Amino acid sequence: MARRKKSAKLVAYQDGMVATEPNLPLPLVYYPGHYGVFLSFGKDEKSEIFFCSCSRHAIANYIRFRIKYDSRINNDPQINFVLSKAKFPQQIVKKLIEQDEKAGQEVIDKLNFKDEICHECN
Repeated sequence: MARRKKSAKLVAYQDGMVATEPNLPLPLVYYPGHYGVFLSFGKDEKSEIFFCSCSRHAIANYIRFRIKYDSRINNDPQINFVLSKAKFPQQIVKKLIEQDEKAGQEVIDKLNFKDEICHECN
């Protein structure tokens, strides 16, 4: 897992990127690969990973779009999954694939959300 301190300039370009940002309620920030959209947060490396509640509606829209337009055209199962590792942290995608690789709209119920934990809410 690639990990950088906040003081270092962070460029999220690789899968599994994690940064420590101590001013956030959950200081570990899990980045998606290659400038993806949806960040998640954790207390430490062994704790559960959460999305901020403010992103729930956007994630639900993303899932609907992926299902409606079936934009899963890559051979990489972590990109082809309904939550692509190109848009979501690889740690989340890998865990969900291990649980149910045929997940659809109901996958949002398998995600953890917590209020006011993201950069924008803080």
